[in-house]
Amino acid sequence: MTKEETNEVLNKFASEFPSIRSMNATERQTKFKLWYDTFKNVPAQIVNHAISQEMISSHSGFAPTIGQVINRILESVTADPETESSDAWNTIIRFIHNYSQDDYRNHYDELPEKIKMLISVPDLRAIANNTPEQNHNFEKPRFMTQYKTVKERYDRQMIAQGRIDLIADPGKMKLIGFGNGK
Repeated sequence: MTKEETNEVLNKFASEFPSIRSMNATERQTKFKLWYDTFKNVPAQIVNHAISQEMISSHSGFAPTIGQVINRILESVTADPETESSDAWNTIIRFIHNYSQDDYRNHYDELPEKIKMLISVPDLRAIANNTPEQNHNFEKPRFMTQYKTVKERYDRQMIAQGRIDLIADPGKMKLIGFGNGK
């Protein structure tokens, strides 16, 4: 989001919310810097969509906060945490079935970054040596819970870096009218 686009957002807030309209120049400059620094690497279309969604659904009478906008961006452009964590578990199971335990280290870098944040080569070996019941009843739920936490932290970091492309669900991107889903 450019400085001009950030200024447009604050003008939009000023037209809708008396608390923003009544800010003095120093307060407005501080708010501008905070919003610009937070969203300077994020496409304005995505930020504006999130702001609109928050304004439509909120009845507080106050302008959306940066945290609320980031939450809306996460909801708008990323995959459902439950689905993504289940898909990540399935990726681990496919990895285990595709390679022998001796090959895990050689192919470990092929795993997605979020999985590697949680699972090491010894962990892969342990999962491979478990019974299917142990994996289903214990390992999978534990992994999925941890994965959702890592996913949220990772996704927030990617938003801050403007790397929406690394976390975006193409179907959701299309729904909000962002390019061709990329």
